[in-house]
Amino acid sequence: MYISKLELNLNLHGQLSFSWSGDLLTIIVEGPFNEVGLRYWFAEMQKQVETKGLTSWRRFEIWDDESLSSPEGLSVVKQLYEWYEIKGCVLSVFVVKNSMQEYIIRDVSKIKPEIFYDLEHAKKWMASYA
Repeated sequence: MYISKLELNLNLHGQLSFSWSGDLLTIIVEGPFNEVGLRYWFAEMQKQVETKGLTSWRRFEIWDDESLSSPEGLSVVKQLYEWYEIKGCVLSVFVVKNSMQEYIIRDVSKIKPEIFYDLEHAKKWMASYA
């Protein structure tokens, strides 16, 4: 199915920003996501990981308080998390704002994620893990 840029911009909900530091991919997750938005960001994340070309890497996601999705969107998230594992993601660390987000992450993740509610605590844990 082809989606025009205008249609994509009008229908895309949710925003990601990301950066690499060595083998660590940091992802900032903002706003509620719909399926169209998640499919768009799935493709963008694939490009990021493929371009980096690492055989093993770590992921650090920071979610804002509005980061949620529909059941259809969550199926896309599950596919993305499975793809991450296939492509060498060996550690997944999340900072969330509420227990619903924690539940979603645990439900769609195959590998056991580390989940924190405090950014500084998560950063300290990551520093000790590296």
